[in-house]
Amino acid sequence: MLLRPIVLAYLWTAEEWLYVAAVIDLFSCRVVGWSMSVTIAAQLAADALMMAIWRRGKPNALLPELWSV
Repeated sequence: MLLRPIVLAYLWTAEEWLYVAAVIDLFSCRVVGWSMSVTIAAQLAADALMMAIWRRGKPNALLPELWSV
C-alpha cells in the first residue's frame, strides 16, 4: 500500500464550516481514511491516517506531497 499525504478540505454547511481530512491509496486511487470536524487541528489529520492504517494495514511508504504547476 502506498499512501498519499493527507488531503484537507473545508465545506460550508448551513450553520458552520466543516473540515475534512482524507488519505488516498495511490495504487487503488481510493480514499482509505477520513475524518471530519468543526475545528481544524492536527488531530483531524492524525485520525484520518489512523483510520487508513486500521483499514488497510501498515503502509510500505508515504509519499511527500508533490505540487505540479
